[in-house]
Amino acid sequence: GIAVYANHKIEKSWVEREFGVNMSNMNIDEKYRKEEWAPNGDGEKTIILTYDQLDNSFTKLNKLPIKEDLPPNGIPKQFLNTTNGYYKYVVDENDDRDFGILIVDTTRKEICIYYQIL
Repeated sequence: GIAVYANHKIEKSWVEREFGVNMSNMNIDEKYRKEEWAPNGDGEKTIILTYDQLDNSFTKLNKLPIKEDLPPNGIPKQFLNTTNGYYKYVVDENDDRDFGILIVDTTRKEICIYYQIL
């Protein structure tokens, strides 16, 4: 129990910092996690969270669907096709293949966090 709680605390603070949202009062559960990293540091991370109630800070994000042309990625298709919810796309200023995206599906009450470094 303690390790899981600590893991969510770390995940929440990283997501809050990276995407400018507040998850401190949200009840979240991790549904899925996949990380693949090469020895040189290239790779990707996908995390899917479920939530009970969305914090108001999420409503300040961009409304779905995603308007940016994303580079090739491993984002689960059900999130790329989502039209109800919010997202925030953060791209590295030096290499546009390196990016993070947070996608909130308000219909399924799921959050997808995807991070890629190439």
